[in-house]
Parts: sequence; structure tokens; C-alpha cells
Amino acid sequence: MPEIRPPAMDDFQQPPGTWYGPDWEVDPDGAAYTLRIPDGDGDWMPHAPSYEMAVRVLPELEWLKEKGIEYLGGKVDLDRAGYRGTVEIVDVHCDQRRQRITVEMEWESQLYGAWTVVFSWRDLSERNSCWPVGLSFRTR
Repeated sequence: MPEIRPPAMDDFQQPPGTWYGPDWEVDPDGAAYTLRIPDGDGDWMPHAPSYEMAVRVLPELEWLKEKGIEYLGGKVDLDRAGYRGTVEIVDVHCDQRRQRITVEMEWESQLYGAWTVVFSWRDLSERNSCWPVGLSFRTR
């Protein structure tokens, strides 16, 4: 995965036609995923602590992807289910309020959906404080 420059907080936008509440998002230059953070505390801006979390998480995305695949492999027989080939991250959501990072991944061999792995990350200074806590599957 190429090194991605963290986007500026001003680069985050809410989807057109929305009002207060939806996530703020950006497609970082050179990345194949969308980075999302929640709305701020009533200030019509991205949540600043979640932005700081996102900046810290970006260099760890390859590690998070590996941990997510390992976690999913403990719940699903990936070979038997036909999960082969390249795995791409398509969406990353950082929410410091909930101390959660959500990573959505798609497999090259799967045409019907994507897996999301939710991580709890209490102390951003240590990888050991990050662990997967949930899974979900989304069909297209």
C-alpha cells in the first residue's frame, strides 16, 4: 500500500444534500478508499479528535488490514467461501468518541459484497491496545 499523505481537516466534506449529522469524508490523494470521521460537537465541523485519530491510523492501515483478515479468518473459512486474491480497503471510519476504527475490505474474488471489521483502539500510541471487536458483511 503506498504511503498516503494525511488530508487536511478542511479537505473533509459532508455529502451533498445533507445537513447536520452525517459523517465528513474525503478520498485521500493516491488512496483507493474513502476516509470518514463523525460530525463535531454541534459546531458544523468534522470532529477534531477523530481527525487526529485518522491521521494516526493512516500509517497503520496495512497492519489493520492484516489483523482484520486474521480475525475474519477465525470466523469464516475464507478458502472454502472463495475469498482469494487481492484484498483492498474501500472505506475507513475513525470515531474517537467510541474509540472505534471501522475498516471495510473487498476481495478481488468476491463480486457480491464487502466485509467490515470494527476495531477498538484505546491508546493510539500502542498497537497492542487495538483489537478487532466485530464483523459485518454488506452486499452490493
